[in-house]
Amino acid sequence: MQLAQRVAAWLVEKPLHGVLGLSFTLLLPFAQFFTGAAMTALVLSRGLAQSLLMAAAAGALVMLLSTVTGAAGVALLFNAALYWIPAALLAALLRRTRSLTLTLQVTALLALLAVIGFELTVADPLAFWRQQIEAFATGFANIGLDQQAEILRQNQDVLAPQMTILVGVTTWSLLSLVLVLGYRLHRLLPDVADRYGRY
Repeated sequence: MQLAQRVAAWLVEKPLHGVLGLSFTLLLPFAQFFTGAAMTALVLSRGLAQSLLMAAAAGALVMLLSTVTGAAGVALLFNAALYWIPAALLAALLRRTRSLTLTLQVTALLALLAVIGFELTVADPLAFWRQQIEAFATGFANIGLDQQAEILRQNQDVLAPQMTILVGVTTWSLLSLVLVLGYRLHRLLPDVADRYGRY
C-alpha cells in the first residue's frame, strides 16, 4: 500500500511526472487498466484540461520513442486514444457529479443507449457479427490456432445473436473498472477526502 501511495503522489506531483506516467503505463501489459487508471487519477487531481495537455505530451513522447525503437507508433497512439479519452471523460463526469455511484449509473445508461443505437443503425447485426467472428477465426488460423478458429466457426450461430450485448457489457465493465482503479489511486493521495462516495 505504501508503494501505491508513493506512486500516486509522484504521478500528480508535477506535470512532467504525469506525462512520464501516462507514457510508461501505456507500454505495460494490460495497459488499458494501468494507463486508464493513471489518467483517471490525473483528471481527479488536476482537472480535465491540464490532464489532456499531459496526454498530448505523453503521446508525442511515445511517438518519439517509437521512432527510436522501431515500434508501431501509430498503433500505440490509437491505443492511447482508446484508453485515455474514455478514462478522462469518466473522471471528468465523476468530478462534476461528485458521486461514484451516479457516475457508474450514467455510464451504464450510456452503454445501454449505445447498444440500442447499434441495433437500430446496423441493417443486419447478425450478419455484421458473423463477419467479425469469421475475421477473428481467420486471424486465429493465420497464427496457427486452428482449433480455436474451428470452435469459433462452429459456434457462429450461437455467438452472433449475443455479440452486441456482450461487447456492450464488457466495454462498460472495463471502463468502470478503470474508473474505480483510478479513483482508488486518487484516494491514496495524502489529505484527499472521500469526496465522491465509497465503493
